[in-house]
Amino acid sequence: MKPVLRVLAPLSIAWIGIFPLSALAADTLSANQSLYANQKLTSSDGKYSFNVQSDGNLVLRNSGGTALWASGSSGTSGNRLTMQSDGNLVLYTKSGSSVWKTATSGTKAIKVVMQTDGNLVMRTSAGSAVWSTGTGGGGTPADTVKPVITLNGSASMSIVQGSTFTDPGATANDNRDGNITSKIVVSGSVNTGTPGSYTLSYNVRDAAGNFASTLSRTVTVTAAGGSGAKITLPIEVFGPSGSYVDVPVTLNNPAAITHVYLRCNSCGYDDIADNRNGTKTKATLRINGGAAIALKHFIDDNGTVTGNGNISVIGGEAKYGGIGGTFRSVRFTVKLAANQLRTGANTLRFEHVTPAAPSMGFRIIDVNFLENGDINRKVLASGRDVVFDDPTRWTAPRPGDTATGQALWTKRNALYDEGLDLLDGRGGKQGAVSGNLSASCADCHTKDGRDLKFFNFSNHAITQRAVFHGMSKLEGEQIASYIRSNRAPVTKRAWPWNPTYQPGPGLDSNSSAYEWAAGAGIDAVLDDDREIAKHLFPGYDANNPPSLDGVRQVVNRFGKLNFRELPINIPMPEWNQWLPLIHPDDAFNTDAAVIRSTPGGTNVGKPYYSKMVEDAMDNPTFETLKFSHNLKPWLQRGMTCSSNQVGDSEPWRGLDGNVLEAMRLPRETITTSNCLSIDRNKLKSIELAKRGLSAWASVKMWEIMHGKALEEASRSKGNRVCISGTCVDGSEARGWYADGRNVFDRPPHFTAVSADRSFLNQSPMQGIFESNQWYHLNMVLNPGYRVDQPSHFAYTYSHVELLHEFSKVPQGFRFWATMVKQRQLQTTGKYGVEEGLDLRTAQPYIFYGTARNATSTRTQGAVGGTYWKYLAQAMVEDLAGDARNANWSQHWSKATSNSKVQSPSASSGSFRTCSGTCEFELGDVQGSNTYKVIPELRRIGVQESALDKLIDWSKTMWPNGNWEALRR
Repeated sequence: MKPVLRVLAPLSIAWIGIFPLSALAADTLSANQSLYANQKLTSSDGKYSFNVQSDGNLVLRNSGGTALWASGSSGTSGNRLTMQSDGNLVLYTKSGSSVWKTATSGTKAIKVVMQTDGNLVMRTSAGSAVWSTGTGGGGTPADTVKPVITLNGSASMSIVQGSTFTDPGATANDNRDGNITSKIVVSGSVNTGTPGSYTLSYNVRDAAGNFASTLSRTVTVTAAGGSGAKITLPIEVFGPSGSYVDVPVTLNNPAAITHVYLRCNSCGYDDIADNRNGTKTKATLRINGGAAIALKHFIDDNGTVTGNGNISVIGGEAKYGGIGGTFRSVRFTVKLAANQLRTGANTLRFEHVTPAAPSMGFRIIDVNFLENGDINRKVLASGRDVVFDDPTRWTAPRPGDTATGQALWTKRNALYDEGLDLLDGRGGKQGAVSGNLSASCADCHTKDGRDLKFFNFSNHAITQRAVFHGMSKLEGEQIASYIRSNRAPVTKRAWPWNPTYQPGPGLDSNSSAYEWAAGAGIDAVLDDDREIAKHLFPGYDANNPPSLDGVRQVVNRFGKLNFRELPINIPMPEWNQWLPLIHPDDAFNTDAAVIRSTPGGTNVGKPYYSKMVEDAMDNPTFETLKFSHNLKPWLQRGMTCSSNQVGDSEPWRGLDGNVLEAMRLPRETITTSNCLSIDRNKLKSIELAKRGLSAWASVKMWEIMHGKALEEASRSKGNRVCISGTCVDGSEARGWYADGRNVFDRPPHFTAVSADRSFLNQSPMQGIFESNQWYHLNMVLNPGYRVDQPSHFAYTYSHVELLHEFSKVPQGFRFWATMVKQRQLQTTGKYGVEEGLDLRTAQPYIFYGTARNATSTRTQGAVGGTYWKYLAQAMVEDLAGDARNANWSQHWSKATSNSKVQSPSASSGSFRTCSGTCEFELGDVQGSNTYKVIPELRRIGVQESALDKLIDWSKTMWPNGNWEALRR
């Protein structure tokens, strides 16, 4: 009697192939018989076994478990190995697809035997061997490593209908066989005569029978008809100097075309010194092999232009620095010379010429041709000739390598950063800073890579970034495969260049909370501040002045102005601007006791910032999420110097202290004697460390809020506030519910080492612009819900004024929108504190002009005379109506620090009107400022009824002033 087939796990079926189990010899698989997953053949002496593993791999092992041979079919879903009657041994999936075979059809083989010498042999009826594993005599350990295929060129190509397609092909290498490119098998074809999408698949098998992970290339054949061939966006030009992308385009009538229109993300440099350098160009365009056209046009704060004079920047981007300015995505036109374009086929070559860390290249996110230089006469039709790639169709470049990709994503001490390497001025991994990183990809991004999946970073972008950080292209593709495997839903509107959480009309109703981070898109950024008016004021009519009552409806402290849906004229930071330039583990000495201790000195066994985030990850609450709040006292220990003064002040402005003195990066010695005089350019490492820490904390905050679906907690967290019989619910449809300032402390206004409000790589205007971005975003993300005050309004509205002054670009309507939202959030029933009506940030003079030195009214008045007087009047009425609910003894007398209120015993000499130019001061001089501003408010048109209310309240606050003299 033949022995019953031994199996690794019990089967629930009684048949294998067409024969019962009892019909199989333990060492033999005969014609028309099959082995299933977790079954095996075993040699008669029990020393060798041939296994069908559950992962689809066929493995021959000795009795010690050592693999002597394998099919290399792991991950193929193969689960049935059949000895066919045609002599072929084939591994099938459940659906019947063949994933491995011996290719012995027609050999008359009738069985395969697991021999006692360790060889698996296929034999004919006459006993002749036609195939074997080659492991006779016990063999050597099997080659189970899959060969590796690498595509030549891009995984996505686009060609014009009727043109010639030449497959760039692929290369293949094996750990034992070496270069086996000649053995690559390509399946699929491209019909250049018919528009459509075609897929070519590449695979190869080594001598041991191991198959590589299949790679695919998508070739899109675009129609040659119409005015242009289809161009797929974005065009991503990443890599070292000389990296380029060719874009074919067919033009039927180029004679009238005078300009190329482009929208480029990151065509400029991150450092203003590079943008000011006329000999340094990051991006170029060549047309039909002609001369390189520099895509450089930087506009400095003083109006000086560096770069290509044939470029004209369009829209708001032109007002804030052009290419390399504050807008990372810039629209512009390039004037063409005669005959640069041809009838028929043309080629646009975009090239990355002179790289500079931290950037690895640029993206073209729109391209077109203009007739007669008219932006309204575009030749290519959007959606027909120019289309965006569809991220819902993206797949893993190496689907069998996701586990490897995950391991690489979380691997520490494996990356390199050129920008960090150059910090000591040497580079080449020489000097005090080598550029080698402790942090992993997961440390700076989200742990599971959901940020790259959500914001639709392409496989190419992910791969090239891995290469930028010292990994191989293969490793980059493996990481990209891991990112693709993330189950986070794809949001088509989320792109790397789209400003995060960008406000826009209908955002609450037209997108889910999950999609909110994608924002309303780059096109939601307004070109002009005046465009805000039609969204801010119901019934807005550009041809008719507003009514006072209409303005009063908006200026209502019990209202809820929706900052998520109010479009503005500046972009919010895109995701690349969120990411840290350096991880705290690479900035600080993680073994230092001060780094591993709480602000109170308790050792937590790891860096304090890591412990803080881990606790919040495990239990996200209002308290555990106050990252910036917790980091302040930690940074403040031992601090004696800040960017703008000697002594202990705002911790994020610190230049020394116990924590900063425990940096891993080289740093200058700061003392009270050199605090204000030391060259700020020598403090780059300190600025980098603080920027990295604040950025990392905000990324981890996003990971928690978005990853744990907490962005609608705001619906139930707000306070219900009732004052004098009027009530308001402080909740919001969306928002971050967390104590502290969240992203408010990220801007250069806090973390820069210079006192001019800009980072070392920025101009003053650029720094002020970035502070505006983060301050506005903080109000969008976390308005406070009338519970706490995560924004410091004295900085929020004053930086809108500063941006107006430094850029000379009007900011009036955004300023007033900020003031309206501020007063709403200050209406909490509290007085004399920042969580309520704080007379530091809600003084009447703010409705007229700026503080300190000669007052400027340019920002407040930028909305035009009618709007200005009505807004000022409505704000005065609203403020006076709220302030009269408080009194000195219970409220104002208890105000401290910056909220301190001028004493009611202030002498009469403290109250004087302006003599010539007005100057309003900060500090506890609110009564004096109010006395000065009343005549000025009257001058711009505020009615006496409103001024009388202000005078009535002021008399009760500061009775020694001659307030009656101000009445008319």
